[in-house]
Amino acid sequence: MSSLLTYVLELDQANQQIQNLSAPIVPITKGLAILPIIGDITGTRAQTIIHIALSYSQEMSLTHLVIDLSGILKIDNTISGYLLSMVNMLRLVGVEPILTGFRPDMAIKAHEINIDLGDVKIYSNVREALSRIGLAST
Repeated sequence: MSSLLTYVLELDQANQQIQNLSAPIVPITKGLAILPIIGDITGTRAQTIIHIALSYSQEMSLTHLVIDLSGILKIDNTISGYLLSMVNMLRLVGVEPILTGFRPDMAIKAHEINIDLGDVKIYSNVREALSRIGLAST
């Protein structure tokens, strides 16, 4: 029985590590980091990404978080809802979200489902976003 409990605890710990790796935030400079989002986004994974983004933003005193969407496989109403929630929550904690990597198919889908990104800064790629916020690209 104890080996079964140990196994379950190890599985839980491994699952927690996988969840944390599902939102790898890459620090760039003081106050700036990049969050590349890759693969399929489920409701549970979206909530994990939001939690990690908010926690990391507070811990590292971020002023800007570049959220790269180029690795998302598909976008639908649910994903767009989570994306808008994350953008709004980051603003509430004083972080300016910057979106990059909208592919043409994602842009069409976002338009079809009326995603309102308002005054969110959106750039075609991470290099352009970094350049626009004052980091020179080489």
